[in-house]
Amino acid sequence: MSTKVPPAWSGRGSWFAFEELVADWQDITVLEKKQHGTALKIRLCDEAAIYKPMLDRDRLRDEN
Repeated sequence: MSTKVPPAWSGRGSWFAFEELVADWQDITVLEKKQHGTALKIRLCDEAAIYKPMLDRDRLRDEN
């Protein structure tokens, strides 16, 4: 995780801990809000990677 790279999610471990990491990352990131969803999608790996095709690109770009 860095100011441009969000935390990764493998589908294992605590979802709530991952949510906290994402909230912290959102506080420090230099990316525009419309890039947050896509950046998080890219960081899905291992067991969670199967969900990437199910995420709507237009909705990921929505700042809300």
